[in-house]
Amino acid sequence: MPDEGQQAKFDYAGYFRRIRELERLAVSADEISWREKYEKPERQVDVLLYLGCNVLITGHLAVEVVAVFKHLGIDFEAIGGPQFCCGIVHHSQGDTDAANRLSESTVAKMESYGAKTMVMWCPSCDLQFEEVVIPTVAQDFAPTITHATEFLARRADQLPFQKPVKSKLAVHTHVGHPRQERDAAAALSLLKAVPGVEIVGTISSDRLGYHCPTPSSAEAVAVFREERAHMLDEAKAMGADTVVTLYHSCHREWCDAHTPELRIRNYISIVAESLGCDTEDRFTKLRNSNDPDAVLDASRAQWQSHGWEPDAARKVTQSYFPFGGTQYGTNHG
Repeated sequence: MPDEGQQAKFDYAGYFRRIRELERLAVSADEISWREKYEKPERQVDVLLYLGCNVLITGHLAVEVVAVFKHLGIDFEAIGGPQFCCGIVHHSQGDTDAANRLSESTVAKMESYGAKTMVMWCPSCDLQFEEVVIPTVAQDFAPTITHATEFLARRADQLPFQKPVKSKLAVHTHVGHPRQERDAAAALSLLKAVPGVEIVGTISSDRLGYHCPTPSSAEAVAVFREERAHMLDEAKAMGADTVVTLYHSCHREWCDAHTPELRIRNYISIVAESLGCDTEDRFTKLRNSNDPDAVLDASRAQWQSHGWEPDAARKVTQSYFPFGGTQYGTNHG
């Protein structure tokens, strides 16, 4: 037991294990199209797509963004997972030395690809690099950093859209942060290029910070639920049939509100659908199940592809499902 007034040590191993286990319930081994284990690259690339760690919980989004990048026909490599941790989790716990070591190691791995541009997917990684990593441990970081929304918006005319996505979109954005407002503007520009899409408006709250995190207290849960309910009502009043999220963390925290009348989708899924490279949102399917046995059966093809035995898979599904509280994410992306 920790001393009175002393916080228990953060379970880093459990945090990263949770990401990997949930990934393996939602993504088959043959769908992993990014590097999760670092090896010295055999060649240099023009663009490095940095997925971060937490997106792997909503693994279909990682599958889709890599597929969209392939449709651009650019020379790129995608990396993601705990071996490429940006250090934000350790930094937030006050483990500055450990965070800096992780950041330095990840920066060295990134620079070994020789990319001129690094594209961020995760808003927390973006924040950590801008506010901590670059100023403290990587002042001479070589690649130019941009977010996926901006990178894709600038190249929207190069994307070979194949079919219209007939949807009326209310786009959920975050306000009060220049970084997030840039992301929102870029995402709106990109979505406008998708045939069939109608953007009926944007919905946001200045009480939710730079992304929608897993609420960490009863009070935070109440605030999030209240604000989300208001935004859902706004979306319905606008005539939307789909709420579009920008970040995987927002998708994770909104998808339990998914209904046939008002769907919850990430912007990359809209783009991927029009390109013909979208994939099933298994996370929402599992997230909204109240039966661990049903989750076990629904994810069988995925966990079997990773070599899990039924007893091991059952133990994992019973650990996380039904979803609730902070079982499936943290405040960091």
